[in-house]
Amino acid sequence: GVYMNPTIFFSVCSIIYCILLFVVFKMENNKKNDTNSMFKFLLISNFLGLILEVIVSLVFGVHYENYKYILNILIRLIPLYHMIWMAGFIIYIMLVSSSNGKISKKIRIIVWAIVSLLCVIDFFLPFNVKLKNDVLMYSYGLSVNFVFIYCLAGYIISLFIMFKNINTLNKHKYAPLFALI
Repeated sequence: GVYMNPTIFFSVCSIIYCILLFVVFKMENNKKNDTNSMFKFLLISNFLGLILEVIVSLVFGVHYENYKYILNILIRLIPLYHMIWMAGFIIYIMLVSSSNGKISKKIRIIVWAIVSLLCVIDFFLPFNVKLKNDVLMYSYGLSVNFVFIYCLAGYIISLFIMFKNINTLNKHKYAPLFALI
């Protein structure tokens, strides 16, 4: 029989949840502002990242050797997606934490410039894949470790921003973020 990576089911469930969350967001929130735009970016990028993971697992991951070259390119996009999503999350935290729901364009450019540089660096770091019965199970190596450290640093930065402003802002803004923690 065909063996499949069992974690694919989490990604499929997450896609369904992401779609539902986007529908609720569109129904409940028609305001045009920076915070909502960044939240929308996070939802859409999350959805696209999940689709990428499902494609890698279902379409190409079942017979790794047959699709090795295209799969290696797609696998490289997944850590980049995580890095881009984390940058968007940090900007979202900055927006939620600001008193007027805005941050300067200069700060956004700096964040995206740093992330772009880090994405280029990560793209050229070595990575390996773990196979089981010619099925892609996971990737590992310096590239993956770099993304883990980057995302951990992103969460620490986000927590710092949140706790720095917790007493001055309305706490209900942070409720979904504390649920994430």
